[in-house]
Amino acid sequence: MKIYGLTGGIASGKSTAAKVFAKLGATVIDADQVARDVMAKGQSAFDRVVAEFGSGIVGPDGEIDRRRLREQIFTDPDSKAKLDEISHPLIIGSIVGRVRDHFEHSTEPVIVEAALLIETEHPFPLSGLIVVYCTQRKQIQRLIQRDGVDEQQAQAALDSQMPMKEKLDYADFAIRNNGSLEALQRQVERLWQTLKSQH
Repeated sequence: MKIYGLTGGIASGKSTAAKVFAKLGATVIDADQVARDVMAKGQSAFDRVVAEFGSGIVGPDGEIDRRRLREQIFTDPDSKAKLDEISHPLIIGSIVGRVRDHFEHSTEPVIVEAALLIETEHPFPLSGLIVVYCTQRKQIQRLIQRDGVDEQQAQAALDSQMPMKEKLDYADFAIRNNGSLEALQRQVERLWQTLKSQH
């Protein structure tokens, strides 16, 4: 039973790498999507999060507006801790359930994609950690282009995370993503073959 973690800094290309793994047939569990699922209207965390942070975080569609929620907790460590206290046990429980479901039907490795795999505890031992990385300059360029932020805001987002060099200290496998999508795809394809051969 092989479980690999997939992580990386903001705008490093982690999610793009995850999509390539999925296209190659890998089961990829996206922790960010799991978080969206558990906080969706009618799901376990919705009422508790709205009660804690107020109806102002609910968008016109009746769902929690993640951008509004992010803005509210970004500058307040206590708010972030409270959100984590509500959501983390539910997110982890859902991920564990999905991992179990996968291994009931398959012996192939599963990949858990999460931004904070290194920084937070997880309830299953990883067979290896994959870190997607690029230069800080490239991260800033991508953030400006992707999120429409200015350079100062992009730098602040980077400064709020564990430095990329530190993340790489934890890596069993590293994917360098400074270049083209094709170059990233080739690296992911080679790595997926390696991971499959080890199970």
